[in-house]
Amino acid sequence: QQQPELQLKFAYIAERESSSSHQYNSNQTKALCYYCSDPEHFIADCKKRRKETEIKVKLEIEIIETKVNLMTEITETDLEKEAKKDEQPEISENTIFEERKDEEKNQIINRLEAKVQYLEENFEKI
Repeated sequence: QQQPELQLKFAYIAERESSSSHQYNSNQTKALCYYCSDPEHFIADCKKRRKETEIKVKLEIEIIETKVNLMTEITETDLEKEAKKDEQPEISENTIFEERKDEEKNQIINRLEAKVQYLEENFEKI
């Protein structure tokens, strides 16, 4: 006789807990983005976060590419200078033209260094 009584109480408790837990869960499932505080989506779906992340990645790639280009140009310039040291210098119209080329290369290197510095400073701010 005690066994059916326990079953009825257990069934009643189980029914009551499920209804109250359902109400509690329905209030807790509202979306809230912790990145932009928008209550309509979660952080995984945040368009603002995705866009800012893409901008950071693009800036990082541009910095790396600029550094690689700069190192390549410096290396090529150094190799050319070493090759010129081995040669006997000739004074001609071409010598003046080559000096101008060296000046242009130095200007390009200076511009690339300035660009790298600018990108690094702005990348840290984002």
